[in-house]
Amino acid sequence: MSDKGFVPNEFVYNTLIDGYCKMENIDEACRIRDDMLSKGMNLNPVTFNSLMQGFCRTGQMEYTEHLLEEMLSRGLSINLGAFSSIIRWLCMKSRLDSALHFTKEMLLRNLRPNDGLMTTLIGGLCKDGKHSEAIELWFKLSEKGFATNTITSNAFNSWFMLSMYRLDS
Repeated sequence: MSDKGFVPNEFVYNTLIDGYCKMENIDEACRIRDDMLSKGMNLNPVTFNSLMQGFCRTGQMEYTEHLLEEMLSRGLSINLGAFSSIIRWLCMKSRLDSALHFTKEMLLRNLRPNDGLMTTLIGGLCKDGKHSEAIELWFKLSEKGFATNTITSNAFNSWFMLSMYRLDS
């Protein structure tokens, strides 16, 4: 671009990164990101969110987790979708400690997890025998004023009782 006399700004870079991510061309998106950084520009939440979506689309969730950690360390704003995607993936991989870490970060920012996410997380904790963590999370949600729906409540009760029954057997 600059060889044609056009000097791109953050908006142009972010648009290109987002476009390449949507086309699942994460390598080119990362090349554009690197070019952006080499020009002394900072990555912002738009850049991070585009890259995280791109990594999610291409099944490279471990990179998404690193980007989310970087955003947290920089104090950047993170939307609910970014948190939800990584928490679900961590639950699927049985990495519940990391999933809880990001859930707590989400709650610190007063972002309300949806009921599907809470059902997945609480169910995963109960299935893994982490009852105290599930109960602690349940109360944290209540303290924040985030009521759960009947489905999440029933799932919590069922998983909790089933896992307790397995411990007794």
